[in-house]
Amino acid sequence: MEETLMKISSLLLLLLLALSAPLAVSQGKAYGGARLLLAGLYHGDEVSAGSGSGWFGLYGKEGDFELAPTAIKVEAAFDAVMDEEGRKTGKRFSDLSGREPIFLVKGPKLASGPVKAFFSGDLDLSAVGTPAIFSAPDNAGALHISGVRDAAEKSLIRDYELEIIRGDKRQTLLALDQFYDGVSPRLLWAGDLDRDGRTDFFFDLSTQENVRLFTLYPSSRAAPPGLAGKAAEFRHVGC
Repeated sequence: MEETLMKISSLLLLLLLALSAPLAVSQGKAYGGARLLLAGLYHGDEVSAGSGSGWFGLYGKEGDFELAPTAIKVEAAFDAVMDEEGRKTGKRFSDLSGREPIFLVKGPKLASGPVKAFFSGDLDLSAVGTPAIFSAPDNAGALHISGVRDAAEKSLIRDYELEIIRGDKRQTLLALDQFYDGVSPRLLWAGDLDRDGRTDFFFDLSTQENVRLFTLYPSSRAAPPGLAGKAAEFRHVGC
C-alpha cells in the first residue's frame, strides 16, 4: 500500500512539474534540412539559432536579386515587452554582411549567385474577387485564390483556398474554413530561387493577430505531382 502511494505521489509531482513548465513560443520548422530566419529583434525563447556562418541571404530590389553566403550575429537585447529596466532577455539577429536580407535561409542545395525575381513586396491574398492574383512570365507559375465573403460580415472570408497553377497542373497550398481579411495571407517574394525555371514563393501565411508565419515554398521541394514543397517556416509572435 505504501509503495502504491509513493508511485501515485511521484506521478502527481511529474504532472505538476509539466503543468507549471513555461510554454515555449513556436520555433522555425525545417523540412528536408532547411531553416528560415528574418533579421530583427525577438523574444528570448522565440529563436534558437546562434551566431555563425552557413546562412544564405536573399538580397535585392527593383529586379536585381541575388542569393549570397553570409553569417549572423546574435546579441542580447532589451525586450520592451518582457524586460524591466536593466534586463536584456531579447535576442537581436543581425546579418554580418551589412545588407538587408529579404530572408535568411540555411540548408542543402543552395548556391550563391543571381536569381530571377517576379515579385517583391507585400501582396494581400484576400482579394477573392480577383482569382488570378499573381502570374509569373513564361508560364513559370501563378497563384489563384478563391473564397466567399460573408453576406452579413463583409470582412469575413469563408471557404478560402490558395493554389499554385502551372499549365494544366494545380496544387493547393492553403485551405481555410474562414478568416478575417484584416489578418490575411500575403505574398512577400516570388522568383526562381533554386534556378530550375519554375517559380518559388515566400509567404506570410498567418491569419492571426500579432503573429507572422513566414513560409518558403521552392519548386524543387515539390513531391510529385505537386508544383512546390514547403522547405521551411518561421513563426514570430509580435509585441
